[in-house]
Amino acid sequence: GEQGYIRVQKGNDQCMISQSPCTAKVTSVGPTPNPGPTADPEPTPPSGPTPAPKPFPKGWVDIMSPPWMDGPQLTFGISCISGSDCYVVGGSNGAGFGAFHFNGEWNGYFRHVNQQQEAGMAMLMAVGVGGPASNPKGAVGGMDFGAQPQYFTGKYQLNNSLSLPFVVTQYISADRATGQYVLFADGFSGNDNDMWFSKNGGLDYTGKKITASVIDKNCSFANAQVVVDENTWYVVAGGNPAPPPNPNPPPPPFA
Repeated sequence: GEQGYIRVQKGNDQCMISQSPCTAKVTSVGPTPNPGPTADPEPTPPSGPTPAPKPFPKGWVDIMSPPWMDGPQLTFGISCISGSDCYVVGGSNGAGFGAFHFNGEWNGYFRHVNQQQEAGMAMLMAVGVGGPASNPKGAVGGMDFGAQPQYFTGKYQLNNSLSLPFVVTQYISADRATGQYVLFADGFSGNDNDMWFSKNGGLDYTGKKITASVIDKNCSFANAQVVVDENTWYVVAGGNPAPPPNPNPPPPPFA
């Protein structure tokens, strides 16, 4: 064949595969072969717009089917940027605790969010996110000795926040618009600060003490909160319900 070409010959058509359109017509050499089987025609695309996914029914629905094994067995916190971008903290027996991205669909997918140190915090219990779904900001936390809250550096990546004292938190909030303003209540009574606030998505925090005129330290503590923006916070303060101490406790083993 010609240099730089590949010749394909079948029946009365001859094509030279090159950068030019195929236009050559030649006389066939030898008998014309029988035609092969006819290929199935391309399906006709449906007319009109693509049908929308089946909507969720109204009311409370369980979007995970039995036996409910696709997600963490225990969940302690959830925060969503949109209906298809939610973050869940929790864990399963034998698998430890962590953070997961959930796509919000029927029998949806829980994708593991990587921690800077995979051992991470022993029990993640709180998460707050905001900002764009492609690059969320916010933080996760919980309780552990020597572990820090962690902040989002990507959709599926966490890094350790800068040094903080030992803190215990069951709630973390981030503003929905940017995720840069992060606030959490400190449930560890040994700290002088009741709240920790970040302006950079959880990279570092500043302690904020609740004034004594608002909260009685003998029976109340900051427990839950939400941050709307840099200057607007709502905090729930109060002790856990408990009966008064019994002056005449029963003898063991009933004490």
